[in-house]
Amino acid sequence: MTLTQILSLIRVKIPAAPTSVISDANATIILNNGALEIARFTKCLPTYASFDTAADTIEYNLASLITDYLCPLETDMMHVLYYDGDEYTDLDIVTLGYMMDNYPDWLTADSGDPERVVIIGDTMFAHPAPESTITNGFMFFYVKKPHQMDSTYVYPFGGTTELSRLSPFHTLLIDYYEVEAYEILDKSEPESNRITTARQKYSAKVEIMRQELKKDATMMILRSKENRLRIPSSYGENPF
Repeated sequence: MTLTQILSLIRVKIPAAPTSVISDANATIILNNGALEIARFTKCLPTYASFDTAADTIEYNLASLITDYLCPLETDMMHVLYYDGDEYTDLDIVTLGYMMDNYPDWLTADSGDPERVVIIGDTMFAHPAPESTITNGFMFFYVKKPHQMDSTYVYPFGGTTELSRLSPFHTLLIDYYEVEAYEILDKSEPESNRITTARQKYSAKVEIMRQELKKDATMMILRSKENRLRIPSSYGENPF
């Protein structure tokens, strides 16, 4: 469903908020914010990207290195691969507590081939730090940002082309918009019945969609657990 269609539908579904109250421009801002939140909560836009290692550098800012980076994947779907120029290694993803307990000098350790990473917010720490600069030395799997809907990118999850597997997600966007619209209309009564009801409906539906996507992802893992992780021969072959 396109942005134009969603804008038309919200006017029908939430007649209490006509364009005289919330303009199409402001409604689009709300819908774009909703798409970001839904993508973050449901992890519905998985993908991967590669970036260079930097010699003797332990810290990598993911938001700077990956332009469409939103957040990591679910823990059991996360992968960070290291390419040493010959082959890929699937690095261990560990916690800060694990590093402090097992490698207390990890921040000042000698460089080498990375074996594990810690992800804190938008920052990835590699241990050990790479010895040299390698083009596309790291491959990181993550959730990407949806395109901001405008006159060009008209689909909330897909941009210029609708992703058929996410076509039902326009209902989540409308539910998100309904919450925001009632919060605007009932700003003097922040816990009004219609705000509370809309929040509950939106939250429940997001969780259902999140669980459905997680179940599909788990089945993919189970089907492939006997195979080693296969790396596409070309980054253009991104299966996500």
